[in-house]
Amino acid sequence: MRGFALDTTTHDLALDAGGRLTYVDGDAATAQEIKTRILFFRGENFMDSREGVPYFKEILIKGVSLARVRAIMRQVILSVPSVVDVPLLRIDLERQTRVATVTWHARTSEGRIVRSEDYPPLVV
Repeated sequence: MRGFALDTTTHDLALDAGGRLTYVDGDAATAQEIKTRILFFRGENFMDSREGVPYFKEILIKGVSLARVRAIMRQVILSVPSVVDVPLLRIDLERQTRVATVTWHARTSEGRIVRSEDYPPLVV
């Protein structure tokens, strides 16, 4: 995989010192694509409102099953073209602050394991 690099905190396009776009490839591109897809709310794309994670309809609702949230996140990670398996998916929910941290391991089509711990944390 290869794509434009994104700033890890603002998610804006990352620029080098000369103001040029930078690129990301390999495992870093796969990790960035997973993070981007997890942060993409369904309905956010005006061209296709079916794309994205159904946060408002299925996740950010009262009484949602954590197993259902895990299943949705697993589907999102598997939707990345270079990912063939998700051997680990953990969602840690801090109820007082209402913050969920998603930890995952994804096996790529090349057989490598991309781990979320090797990149900046994903907090939803």
